[in-house]
Amino acid sequence: MRLFDQLDAATAAAPVLVLAPAGFGKSTLLAQYARRHPGPAAAYQADAMEVAHGDTAARLVEAVLAARRTRLEPGPAPAGPPDLPAAEAARTWSDARRLVAEARDESTAVLEAMADAALDPGGLLLTLDDIHHLIGTPGEQVVARVLARRPRGVQIVLAARRPPGLPLLRHELAGDGGLIGLDDLRFRRWEVERLLDEVYGEPLPPEEAALLARRTGGWPAGLALFHRAIRGRPMADRCRAAGAPLERWPAFRQFFDESVLAGLPADILDLLVRTCVLDVLTPDRCARLTGAPVAAATLDGLIGTYALPMTAHGDRYRYEPPFRAHLAQLLGEQLGPVGLREWHRRSAEVLLDEDAPAEAARSLARAGDWPALQLLLAENGPIVVRPPAVDLLELVPAAQRDDEPWLVYAEAEHHLNNAQLPEARDRFRAAEAMFASRADVSGEVGLLAVRSQLGEVESLLAESLPPRGLHWTAWLRVAVGPNAVQNTRRVTELTPAEAELIRLVGAVYGGGVPDEITRETHTVGIDASDSAVALLGLRLVRTCLAVARGKASPAALERIADEAEMLGLGWVARLALGARALGRSPYTAVDAYAVAAACRRAGDRWGHMLVTSVGVICEVRDGRLDEERLAALSAEATEMGAESIAAWADAFWALARARRADPAAAREAQAAIDRAEAARVPGAAVAGMLAVAVADPLRRAVLLRAAADRAAEAELPRTTFKFWVATYAAGATANPAPAVQIRCFGGFAMAISGRPVDLAQVRPRARSALRLLAMHAGRFVHREVLIEALWSDLAPAAATRNLQVTISALRGLLEPDSGRGKAQMLLRSGDAYGIVLPTGSYADTAAFTEAVQRWQQQRRSGSFASEVDAMRAALAAYGGELLPEEGPAEWAVEAREQYRHLATRVARELATAELTQGNVADAIRAAEQCISLDPHDDEAWQVLLRAYARSATPAKALEARRRYADMLARLGVPEPTQQQLHGGNAAMVPPPPRRRAPRDG
Repeated sequence: MRLFDQLDAATAAAPVLVLAPAGFGKSTLLAQYARRHPGPAAAYQADAMEVAHGDTAARLVEAVLAARRTRLEPGPAPAGPPDLPAAEAARTWSDARRLVAEARDESTAVLEAMADAALDPGGLLLTLDDIHHLIGTPGEQVVARVLARRPRGVQIVLAARRPPGLPLLRHELAGDGGLIGLDDLRFRRWEVERLLDEVYGEPLPPEEAALLARRTGGWPAGLALFHRAIRGRPMADRCRAAGAPLERWPAFRQFFDESVLAGLPADILDLLVRTCVLDVLTPDRCARLTGAPVAAATLDGLIGTYALPMTAHGDRYRYEPPFRAHLAQLLGEQLGPVGLREWHRRSAEVLLDEDAPAEAARSLARAGDWPALQLLLAENGPIVVRPPAVDLLELVPAAQRDDEPWLVYAEAEHHLNNAQLPEARDRFRAAEAMFASRADVSGEVGLLAVRSQLGEVESLLAESLPPRGLHWTAWLRVAVGPNAVQNTRRVTELTPAEAELIRLVGAVYGGGVPDEITRETHTVGIDASDSAVALLGLRLVRTCLAVARGKASPAALERIADEAEMLGLGWVARLALGARALGRSPYTAVDAYAVAAACRRAGDRWGHMLVTSVGVICEVRDGRLDEERLAALSAEATEMGAESIAAWADAFWALARARRADPAAAREAQAAIDRAEAARVPGAAVAGMLAVAVADPLRRAVLLRAAADRAAEAELPRTTFKFWVATYAAGATANPAPAVQIRCFGGFAMAISGRPVDLAQVRPRARSALRLLAMHAGRFVHREVLIEALWSDLAPAAATRNLQVTISALRGLLEPDSGRGKAQMLLRSGDAYGIVLPTGSYADTAAFTEAVQRWQQQRRSGSFASEVDAMRAALAAYGGELLPEEGPAEWAVEAREQYRHLATRVARELATAELTQGNVADAIRAAEQCISLDPHDDEAWQVLLRAYARSATPAKALEARRRYADMLARLGVPEPTQQQLHGGNAAMVPPPPRRRAPRDG
């Protein structure tokens, strides 16, 4: 979607060039983009044989003719480039050659064919792949003229492994077209998660997916090779493979040896291998490292001539991570362990001479030279550990990290940048103690740095905030607290960008409507004191507002997330990804809640609350009010002092209760109004007033006018208030039908408007009839089904008479004041009877069935997050055995078994999904529920054992293993070995406890 948006924006104005080495998915991108094009899509791919014969123009015309002829065939248009039958393909090739021969020149023939195709509905898309084969040939001149004289209504996308020649390149350099490069094509972390889950069908937990993304650099071919290597393997093996060094993967070695390095001159291959120890290559660094001159043209040629997987920024070059890992493996084989360490030390000396201490530190860490690294940190600590320092931390063993205060400080900053505040505070305090014990300049510098950061963390964790001297991140707490608009209006102690960020957040949550705030942010002058984090945060909030208004694409938020990842700011990246749901499509509240879950797993409580609020905003905007979610958000916001967010959650929670005619709704709505007014959140007060109006149908008109007056006073956008009224008030009837609550799972219970139905007032057969109808609440049950279930022992006439008497008795029980012929709940439709559920009612069997159907639909066409959400809803509805009061009644037993089987399957799948996402506690809960339903479900047992092994609770893991062994023993099945259980990973689950042999005598 990100690349499609980029192509859509660029191809409308000019041709687009997709430029990247082999393995970056250029051909796949062109094919997928062609499949979604509404008009004819012509696909041309250059090859050496065609170029040698000079057939470029004829092949281009052939591609355009084939695209048009396929479109003109009867029936639906094909997706993407055409695939004609052999006879038709031969005719098309013959026609193409004739048109080229008859035209004034070759390029004119191509242009005329394109102009004709552009008149078709949707216009023409022409994709030109592998055009690097055309460099220096007559075909290059043909394509250059086509680009220069492109007809109206034609979109052109080109792809090449290396930069094209001057005739083609001049269009790009002149700014006529767009360029999609290697950095655009690489998969982002969140895209890697979705690729593994939704395309390959073998997901990884988010932490392992992030590690894989970092190791592969998001290289598409690398991810495909990873999938090929782990296809069909259990989760434990996939996780282990994601963390394994790339150079150990045989598929990677084969790809680079055969597709990248084969045929390279020996001197070029030696240069690649020798310089792979450098994070960044420059001609001077390479020359001083190798001891031989290296010209800038040589490094340019690595990309331009040999199309190697590298990136260039000016005169600085980088190897792609998988390629570099392969070269490092070759270097290690050449030099051996000792020689490799010496070569890393040599690179560190080169880097220190150039005054690049951060890169030199990584070289020393690879060399394992800990004394030299400690000396470097003592002299250049602040520069070396400047975020993101995760690469350095990964290279240093834990024992060495714990002994070096600057590395402890770097760990603390890493925790802080991921909003893991308690962990950050603990590591900052440890670093403070270590710096305090040093009586040198490094200790003094370290103390200044750590105390500045420690103050920020402690202000974020403090129960109450001091009146002044706050760090700007602590001001964010003020911006979501009570009286936010007034408290953030005059922020004088912050830099311009920081102050504007705080004012905007305060306006969003404290003064206006979160998804339709009308206040435009003014232009803020950038101050030299503004931090990169504050500037990125300000861009994030502004972009969120633009996306919510439809003035920007969610892709803009993904770009911010990408920048945040590069800066090591995990918390900013998660906020940006969660906010994509504000753009309505293709992301939804479910995607926001998935990001919120990732925040929770990362220990980011503020991120979890803020992203959850984004999901709630999306649901409110879409006309859905989730009471449980709103209540949980209110509780979390209250606990964290985010009074503005809590006021919004309370107001809409009260509105949800009013919508289902809850007797306590009016009281809760008034409490929400009082809270919103106390916190000075006028928009939330208006939502509370709307809830009062919905809860009081007799005075609704008057109360709605009062709410409208309050909305105008609060400067709430009129469109927002009208939407709320139309969505949440207009659907409520003047005399709402009583809300019905039905529970069939775990024991029957029924309540109408909060009043329990007393079954003692009717006969036992009537009770069974009510339970059977309640089990099918919302649907009609044919009278023959009722008679067969309850009166099969009677003659037909007697059975029918008993049914009629029973229905009459049940109507009197459920609606005693309805009068004859005026029942609204237990209705007849033809020869069937059914309980009709008024708006705001709930029946657990209906909720379970709906959630299971939604899950099955999402498995076919939805996202993994939506699938998990549906499974959780299904298990939340399933409260135990169906209608145990009916005992062995045949109709109940059959339905009971069907529901139990479905619940078992859902619990099993949910347990696997939760463990995949890293939600260990939720995985254990779902697996235990599955086992309680079917004690012999081996797959659930396997998930349970793996989850307990990851839960850091060895006692519970041992107990689970003992229970599993007992189950197998009762079945007479031998217990599997550790290798059989976990694919050779015997460390995953502890062995079962040994049973003591009975003593003799």
